[in-house]
Amino acid sequence: MKLYGVGPWTAHDMMMRCFRIQEAFPMADVGLQNGIPYILALEEKPSKELLSRLKDKWGSWCSYAVFYIWCLLY
Repeated sequence: MKLYGVGPWTAHDMMMRCFRIQEAFPMADVGLQNGIPYILALEEKPSKELLSRLKDKWGSWCSYAVFYIWCLLY
C-alpha cells in the first residue's frame, strides 16, 4: 500500500487474485457488505465486528467466501 493509489481494497484484491492468499478479506468492499446481509438475512449492512467474526470463523477459506459472495450479486 506504499504505492500511490493502492489502498486496502486493491491490496486485498491482489492478495486474493494474484498471490492466492486465502486469508485476504476486503472488509470495506461494498459487494461484500451488500452480500453478507443477503446470505444471513440481515436487515442492514454488517458491522465491522460481524465481518471480523466471519473472517475468523471462515479462517483460511475467507477469500473463497468473498468470491462466492461476489458471484451471488451478479
